[in-house]
Amino acid sequence: MRQFGRPSLYTTLISTDELIEPSAQFAVQVSMAAQLRKWGLKPAALLGHSSGEMAACYLAGIYDLTQALTLLYQRYYYLQRMLNKGGGLLIVAATVEQILPYLSALGAEPAVVIAGRNSISLLIVWACK
Repeated sequence: MRQFGRPSLYTTLISTDELIEPSAQFAVQVSMAAQLRKWGLKPAALLGHSSGEMAACYLAGIYDLTQALTLLYQRYYYLQRMLNKGGGLLIVAATVEQILPYLSALGAEPAVVIAGRNSISLLIVWACK
């Protein structure tokens, strides 16, 4: 954590900074996995969502620690920048087929797109000014 500007995990865990919070979640997830491994438990599969994706990729050996934390930070840094410019995220309980007519009716301004698909009927819609 020191390499990324945080000398203490405690200060990271109690922070409400939207760029620091995902790092704290990552640290807790990786620490919990390390404890499970210490007890002799080895997962057959890993699964993550949002900041948990980076923890899962790190634990699976896809990324090293520096890569995982760098990607995690960049993801939330750019998300925060877009939110500060008046953008926003909305979770919608609908299929792509159901939501596309509404997005098309909005036109080009403001730009509204499907940013993520959590399941067949749960989408993340992103709007930016």
